[in-house]
Amino acid sequence: MSAAQHKIRTLVWTGAIFSITVAGTLYGANLKTDQEAKKERKAYTQIVSDEQIIRLHLAKDKLLARRKELQNKIAEIESRQRTEE
Repeated sequence: MSAAQHKIRTLVWTGAIFSITVAGTLYGANLKTDQEAKKERKAYTQIVSDEQIIRLHLAKDKLLARRKELQNKIAEIESRQRTEE
C-alpha cells in the first residue's frame, strides 16, 4: 500500500468516525430534549388537573349553598300556603 492510499484511508476512517460521533451526539441530545419535554407536559397536565379539581370543588360548594337557599325558600312558601288554607 502506498503512502497516498494510506493517507486517503486514514482520512476516510477519520471522516466516518467523526460523522458517527456527531450523529450519535445529535441523536442523544434529541432524546434528552424529548424526555424533558415529556416531563414538562406531564407536570403541566398534573397542575392543570389539580387546579381543575379545586375549581370544581368550589363550584360544587357554591351550588350546594344555592340549593340550600332554594330549599329554604321552597319550605317557607309551602309553610305559608299551609297556613293560608
